[in-house]
Amino acid sequence: MNDTTVSAPTSVDTTNDSNTNLPRFRKAYTQLLGMIRQVPEADYAPINLDPMTVVYAVEGVLPRVGPFRATIVEELPKFEIQYFDNLESYALALGHANTVHCNTTKPSPVLQALNEKAVPMREILVEEATLLIKRGLLSANLLDNLQGPNGYKNVAADLFLVADKLRANFDAISKRTSLTLAELDEAENLADQMSHEIGLKQQTPEALAQAARDRQAAYTLAVKAYEQVRAALTYVRRDYDDANEIMPSLYAGRNNSNIKKKDTPEPNPGTTPTTTPQPGTEPHPTGKAPTTTPANAPSNVNATPTAAGSDGKSYANTLADNGPFLR
Repeated sequence: MNDTTVSAPTSVDTTNDSNTNLPRFRKAYTQLLGMIRQVPEADYAPINLDPMTVVYAVEGVLPRVGPFRATIVEELPKFEIQYFDNLESYALALGHANTVHCNTTKPSPVLQALNEKAVPMREILVEEATLLIKRGLLSANLLDNLQGPNGYKNVAADLFLVADKLRANFDAISKRTSLTLAELDEAENLADQMSHEIGLKQQTPEALAQAARDRQAAYTLAVKAYEQVRAALTYVRRDYDDANEIMPSLYAGRNNSNIKKKDTPEPNPGTTPTTTPQPGTEPHPTGKAPTTTPANAPSNVNATPTAAGSDGKSYANTLADNGPFLR
């Protein structure tokens, strides 16, 4: 994620929840909306991942990373543990913010229903007018200003245009067409209703902009927290080199020239590496032994780790005196 100055998170406020039965995603969004809207726009992270991919990633790693909370608190006392504790809430809030954004940017169900009727009606009128033009009953340039069948505005405009032209010439064509004045009325009414709905949609740019801001701010909080927790995990698991297995990079597996994968040296054929954990070291949840245990492994919380994630990002600057914050 790009460099950001998003403030350290605070605990999620649940004191004002009037409906404790809300679904998890909506509830997290409701609880965090105030915090989401306090994220400065200058600090927004670019949305370069599908927001729901982030949500699924968080839900997937939480059971694996959960057991290391106490270790992170012990070894990194300056780490803002709220990043850890709020990670799932941030992800759930992001999921609902994404839903709100998608629903806001989609046309209303009323407009969709009108369009489903208007498109075939437009096709009938255009085909009928084309046939009448070929028979010399209508002006050859009558259809020159058609907008096309794609887009609500275009369909509505074409219905108005063709219905009006056919109505104006109805006395001359009435005996040569199967169209009725009632059908022309229906076409104009459809165009009228569509124009009304389109107008309502255009009167809510503020809602569209707010939904976009909320989604991007929630994305910023969720990805920032994920990276912070992953940086802390990388440090506390430095002797085991398994942080990528426990909590992979959000960008793992992406074919991006800017994302470098960590080089893993091939083992020397015929040799079997042996490792002996130091007393007090924490075993991997699956029982995996550490790949290396230096005798002089640093225990100072301000020590500089050398491990890198699968995205190639060094965490050398994450454990400075001000705590493990990504720079």
